[in-house]
Parts: sequence; structure tokens; C-alpha cells
Amino acid sequence: MNFNVKKIHLYLLVILLLQQYSSMVFAAQKKYQITIHLNEDSHKPLKVSVIPPSIETKYATYVFPSGEFGAQKSIPISERLERFEPLDENGKILPFKYVQNDGIEIGKAHRLKRINYWLKPDFPSVSQSQSPAYLISHRGFYAYFHRMYDLPFEVKIEKPKHLYGATSLTAKLQSDTLDVFEVNDYLDLFKNPILYAQPDTISFSLNGKTKIRIAAYSESGKVTTRTLYYDLKKVVQSVADFMGELPLSEYTFVLYFADPSLAAKSGLAQYGGLMCGSSSFYLLPEIKNGKRLKKIVQRIASHELLHLLTPHSLHSEKVHLAGFGHREMSKHLWLYEGVTEYFTLLSLLRSELISETEFFAEISKKLKLIEAQSPQSLTQMSERIFTPKYQYNYNYLYQQGALTAFALDIEIQKLTNGDKSLPAIIQQLASEYGAAKPFEEDQLFEEIVGLSHPQIANFIEDHLEGKKVLYFQELAAAMGMDYLEEYIEEAGTFGHFSLFPDYKKGHVRFRNVRQNELNLFNGDVLLSIDDTPIKTSNINDYLPQLYDPPPKTSIELVVLRKGRRTKLQGKAAAFHRRHRHWWGENRDASKKGRTLKSKVLYGK
Repeated sequence: MNFNVKKIHLYLLVILLLQQYSSMVFAAQKKYQITIHLNEDSHKPLKVSVIPPSIETKYATYVFPSGEFGAQKSIPISERLERFEPLDENGKILPFKYVQNDGIEIGKAHRLKRINYWLKPDFPSVSQSQSPAYLISHRGFYAYFHRMYDLPFEVKIEKPKHLYGATSLTAKLQSDTLDVFEVNDYLDLFKNPILYAQPDTISFSLNGKTKIRIAAYSESGKVTTRTLYYDLKKVVQSVADFMGELPLSEYTFVLYFADPSLAAKSGLAQYGGLMCGSSSFYLLPEIKNGKRLKKIVQRIASHELLHLLTPHSLHSEKVHLAGFGHREMSKHLWLYEGVTEYFTLLSLLRSELISETEFFAEISKKLKLIEAQSPQSLTQMSERIFTPKYQYNYNYLYQQGALTAFALDIEIQKLTNGDKSLPAIIQQLASEYGAAKPFEEDQLFEEIVGLSHPQIANFIEDHLEGKKVLYFQELAAAMGMDYLEEYIEEAGTFGHFSLFPDYKKGHVRFRNVRQNELNLFNGDVLLSIDDTPIKTSNINDYLPQLYDPPPKTSIELVVLRKGRRTKLQGKAAAFHRRHRHWWGENRDASKKGRTLKSKVLYGK
């Protein structure tokens, strides 16, 4: 499955928001009956059988929503299916043809009694040594006839005994080899994927209001729900604090961890997350480094969970109708992705899951990612994101959208002396509209201006509808900070080396040693720094002193080399370090500037 966190998940998200849309229904009492036959070997094609509702027209289009919005390559349903058989009552295959990327037009549809199709294994376990794992979702597993997606669905999943289905759906029937689910319409399937794998689940309650489930599958067994529990619990609390509360009674995290080497060989080279309404799914690499894994999981999970704010609770009429034959995108895609990304950084900062330094490092990273691209109108790009010109440049909208949201928040709070903010305005609008009620496409900007300050209309015209470059030097100054597109810093270094803690022995060893100012050798064990004993328990406190010293700083180390204590002394060599998009404190900042910064970053 070709996941990309910055490119594919929004279209999937916006399709989920069709909960109240009323379509033409041919027969209210009819339903879809789907049977999915899970194999012991997930590398083989997987059979899906469908008894469809009766069709009264000569032609009918069976739609498999591709969910590839924002992706650089949309995979046609013709390439995802091994075989497709629409059958009449005598078992004769009816005529059919593939239309667009996600549809199959069936002729003599009024005679249709059953559909069989076989899915190519585009999401099997890529490990030969583990039992199979399947993500049961909209992607090829489920489809609907055009204008008939709001009929009931009954889904039977035949499975091997050792597989467990993790989902937010409540099963009507469960046994060792069969699960049966009944839902009101296609949307309930869309927003509730099921991961079938060896069982590894854990759950907790958030403030006694929302039940949170975590289900994980790790191909090598390196990652378990126990290792994820505390990190995800912090994420959920962080987002709940930012939003006030989660607008759901139940929520499920479904995580699949793939061996990076095997994933690359099988084509699963991209990783990311997918928000699905009352759950979210993640395809992530198995990583030995616990700290790095923690950062990846918290970062992606925070973003997906914050989509509960927008577009789940706040979206326009065009998003409300996205998919299901409606191919126009809202001009407010900058809101659904850019604002969500900015809010992700804010929520992580306010919950102390990232530092202020890390926050501005992320802002600088986004500025670097877009600096080589010509300015674009975010609203125009949003509206035309389905076209190749803009689809291939989706990352610009994602990064620039977050930067523009940051600038808009600063501007709102600067003009209102901190009485109004972008998070407060978006939360107010989300509360007023909710998932069932879309806002009018052309009214959002008027509402934001009305809830903030008249001069915000100029900002919107210049930086959302227009192509004017953001003025971060001025905005940084308003927060008592300095921003420079390029900054040359005089820095210091003791040379090239790495430190590796040996937790079993409780000591720290030098490795990867090259030219340095301290006469270090590979294998030296660090015993002390300036007479302070060093162990694995306190080495992190001294890493800046070793890796990033002021120029010409003197230091004295004692190391154990081949069984002998050796004293080493040296002075940090000076060099010039070049920074792009540098943010720093202004020591002469006014009280007003420091207050604004606190309001923007911490909400207080």
C-alpha cells in the first residue's frame, strides 16, 4: 500500500464526512451482502463475493473510491483487481468495462445477481516468517453502485482461527473463523477499517468519556502495544487538551509496523497515516531506536487525531460532497491540511512533547522545503489539486498551508492584543457547524474576519487568495524574536566522534572517532568531564558541552583506554555555521512582545 502522510490521507478524510448527504436510493430495504475470504497466505489474491441490491437500470457503475487524492500516482481499480466477474442468476458473466480510475460499468445490470472479484495482494505481510496481516478497508474490499452508497451493508469475513480483527465496529456475530458486521451505509465501512492479524491490543479511557483502543501488528515482533501505550496516551491527552475534548465516545489506533528492508523490496517504501473518522490507520517502519520511534508515532498520530477538528467537524459543502461522483475540491484545503499541521505542532509544544527549539526547527524546515518553489495562491491550488499541475506539487500546499496558518495566528493575536486566536476561532466554528453541517464555501473568510479583526481581510487577500510572500521578520519582531533568512554563526567543535551508551555496563564509549581536538581513540570509555563522573544516567546532560561547545572553550576528560585511566585536554576549534531560516530570541524584546509570544505558542 503506497502511503504518504503528506499526500494521500486528506482525500480519504474528506470522503468520510458525507454522513448526512442524501442521495437517490432505489430501494430503501435492500442492502449489500459482502463476503471476504481471508487466506492463510496473504501473498495470494484475495476473493471478495458480493450479493448486490437489485438494479433496475440497464447500466450501473460499481465504484471503488481510489483514495489517491494528493498522491503522485493514482492506482486504477483495473490494476488492483486480479479478476472481476459480474454474474447473472445462471452464473454467466455480464459485460463490463473500466471507467475512470475507480469505476466499473456493468451492462445488463438489471440481471445482476452476484459479483466476484479477486484483489491483488497490495497489503500483505511482507515477512515470510510471520502469520498474515490484512487491512480491510475501502481500498478494493468495498464498493457501491453509483448513487446507492447509503444502503445497509452486511460484511462477513471468513478468517483463519489465529487472526483477530481490530476495529471500532461492533460485530453482530463473532467466532473463531467468522466475523459479521452490519452498518447503515458505505460511510460506516469507510470510517472503520479492520486490521486482521495476530492479536495485540490494549485500551484505556480518556477522562471517562472516550474509550481509546490501540491495535498493533509488527512483522518481526519488535513493536508491541505495550511499547506504544504511554506515547499514544500522551498524544490523546495532548489533543484533547488542545480541542477541549474529543468529539467521539470511541476511537481506535490501528498500527502496522513493516520491516524496512522487506518493505522496500515489496514496494511499501512510503509510510504514513490515514484518518478514518472514528479510527486511524498507520503504516510505519520497525525501528530499533525507541526515541526515534516515539517521535514518529507521536508526530503522525497527533496530526491524524487533530483531523477530528478539521475537516471532520469543520468543512465546506464541497468537501461534504467529495467523492461519490463529486470531483470538485474545496478552496479551503489549506485549512484541512495546513491548519491541522500547524495545530499539531502547537499541541505537541503545549503538552511538552516537543520543545520550543524543536517547534521553530520544524518551522524552519518547512521554510526550507518551499524556498525553491515559486509562490502559489493557496485557495487556487486547493481548488485545482486534482489537476496534474497541482497534484504533483501537493507538498507545497501542505507546508505553505502550515506556515500561513502560523502567520495568520500571529497576525490575529497581534491585532486583538491576544484576545482572539486562530485555534479559538477554528474551534468556535467547528462547534457551531459540526460534522453534519458544512459551511458555505465562499463564506468562511467572512466568518474568520468577523470573529477576529477587519484587517485580517487584507491578510487573506494577500496570502491565501494571493501570492504575496509571508513577512516573518515583522511577525517575529512582534513576538520579541529575530528571524533571518540566513544567519552565519561562529561555533565551536571538538571534532568528529560519537558517544554510545552501554546500559548493561553503565558506561559511555567513544566510537566513529576521526580527527578531533582531544586526542580521542575509538573504544575510549568516558569516565569524567571536568571532574564530574559520567555514566549512562547523566550523559545526556553533557552532550551539548561535547557536541556544541562555544568556540575556544577548554575541557578536560578522563577516559579508560586499554585498562588505563588517561587524562585528555583540548580547546574547541572555531568555525562558521550557516543557518537558513533562523529563529532566535531578541534580548531587547519588550514585555508586549514576550506576552504575544506566550499567547501564540502556549495560549497564555
